[in-house]
Parts: sequence; C-alpha cells; structure tokens
Amino acid sequence: MQNNPCADTADRLSAKADLILVNPAAGGGHAMEALPALQTYAVRTGWNVVFRVTSSAQNLCEQARAAAAAGHQRVLILGGDGSFQDLANALINFPKVVLGILPAGCGNDLANSLGLPQDPDR
Repeated sequence: MQNNPCADTADRLSAKADLILVNPAAGGGHAMEALPALQTYAVRTGWNVVFRVTSSAQNLCEQARAAAAAGHQRVLILGGDGSFQDLANALINFPKVVLGILPAGCGNDLANSLGLPQDPDR
C-alpha cells in the first residue's frame, strides 16, 4: 500500500472547502516537498482546504471536474505551468470556479509573469 500524505484529508472533501491538487512530479518532486508545510499552514490558519495528490494529467483533470461539479468554488494546483494548463483546460466549462497556482514547477513562467512568489510555502 502506498503512503499517501493526504489520507487524513480524503474524507473531508466538501463543497465549502478549497481544493489543492498536487502534481507529485512537478519541479522534480518540489511540490511533494512543499506539501507538508502547506498542510501545516492550513491547520494553523484554519483554512478549509483539502489536498489531493494526482497520479497523472488525466487524473488531475478528472478530479478538478468532479470538484467543480460538486460545487467547489476554488481549485488550486500545487505544480508548474503544465499542471496549471491542465487545470485550466479541465475547468473551461466551469466559469464560476476560481483557479489558482501555487508554483512548484521547474520554470514557473506563469507565476513569474504574475509576480507570484516562487516558493509555494510563502
């Protein structure tokens, strides 16, 4: 059985929670390295958020669409430019869903262009 760092949040997925999809391959594993600090931040601040690790681009899209269809208003990606593009394409038919990126890729060109911090922990 695979050790899932998000198992404690798997049963808390609700329409009121934000969803952060985690691309474990992003940035050569940088996303997974940043995940514990983000989970700690969420607990410390009372952020109603659920973290889900994706297994592929297709799985990312499936989880994003399912969350939007269930009424989630915010879906974020902990990953890079490609992961964000997958997220945006998956949710193109959900115009009321707010998308976000926590940059953890190699290039992070989108985050750079938007002036976002390059460290997802910040």
